[in-house]
Amino acid sequence: MAKSIKHGVVLSFTGNAGPEAMDGQPVGKVFITYKDSRMMETYEFDLFGGREEIRLTCVNLGLQILEENL
Repeated sequence: MAKSIKHGVVLSFTGNAGPEAMDGQPVGKVFITYKDSRMMETYEFDLFGGREEIRLTCVNLGLQILEENL
């Protein structure tokens, strides 16, 4: 998804927040991609906790990634 955006800043999330393994991916395996006009980088995380905790952690990680790159 992030590759198709030509302008601006993109933060894309995918992975498995649970409650059970899906498509061979364990609960907590998530990927966040940051893209701007200069670069694109994908971060991989193995998170722990319940579905809501994993989702909240992803949002916080995304905000950290934005802060580091802007």
